[in-house]
Parts: sequence; structure tokens; C-alpha cells
Amino acid sequence: KHETKDIIESLKKVTVNHRLLRMGIVMPDRSVITTDGKIIRLPDRLYIRDALKGKSSVSERLTDIVDGGTIIVYGAPIYSSDWKKVEAVLFGTFSIEEYHASLTTNAFDGNGYSYVVKKDGSAISASDNAVGGYEIDNIIDALIQDDSANKEAAKTLKNGMLSGLQGHIEFICSNENGKPVKKYMYY
Repeated sequence: KHETKDIIESLKKVTVNHRLLRMGIVMPDRSVITTDGKIIRLPDRLYIRDALKGKSSVSERLTDIVDGGTIIVYGAPIYSSDWKKVEAVLFGTFSIEEYHASLTTNAFDGNGYSYVVKKDGSAISASDNAVGGYEIDNIIDALIQDDSANKEAAKTLKNGMLSGLQGHIEFICSNENGKPVKKYMYY
């Protein structure tokens, strides 16, 4: 227990430096110790199940059980000293506003933007400067809806993401004047 308190104190610095709402450790019984002093019991959530199986993950948009706000949570396994057993889960919680801001990039003269999506294309989040300032429900559907010429690019993106591949596509989207513009997406 003394070791856990020392770890939580160290995580407080990480929380501040990375603009997180909180970080914490989830024990296998779902009891939680957090950097903001909240003692909670988390419901069964996919990012916890994944981390307990040894897989780091990012949650979908969730409702924060502490304050009711919208959050995104990163979860990662904490292994035993011999790396044979997952003993707990380390998590970091972003408010949705901070998460959007963290994705914003100045790349490409401020014209670059980011989307975080699941393998099926379902949107989790977007940078503050994402196209049109709106969030999409599904990136693959959005490509096709924006211009029917994007069907092949959408198919390539979908197959690549489902297969866990990296790559890029070229696609057409309308600019602020409604004129078609060629863009590139990396996944």
C-alpha cells in the first residue's frame, strides 16, 4: 500500500504535465485509487478488460462517473515483476475538450487535422481543427458521403484498418467554398 501511494504521487505530476483529469490504478476487483483522491469502483468497461488481458487501449467517449462530463480513457496493463501476470490497470483520463486539443496539430501550415477511430471507422474523437469543425460518426461513411469518387479510397481504408495495416489514401473533399480538393489520409 505504501508503494501504491508513492506511485500515485508520481502520477500526479504526469497528470498535470499532460492535462489529464486524473490517472489511477484499477485493481482486478475493480477498486480504484486515483490521483485526485477519488475512491471509486469502476463498472465493467472494455478498456479495463483489454488491459487485464495485457492489451493497451483507448476507450470510446464515456460519461465520467465522478463529475458526469464526457471523457476518453487510456488503459494499460501493469505486469508483475516477472512479466507473467497482469496485476492491475494503469489509466489516464482526458476530458473530451482536452483530448480534442491534444490532437490539434500545426502540421501542414495549420491545415493538418486528426481523427481517432476504431477499426470499423467509428469515430472516437477529432482534433479541434478537424474539417468543418464537426465530428463524424464514421470516417468511412463520411468519405463516401462527401464524394462518391471516394468509394475505392474508403474500401482501402476500411480493409487496411480492419487488417491492422498502416498506409495512406487519397480522397476528395469539398473546401469551404464547396469546391473539390484532393486530400491525403494516413492510417
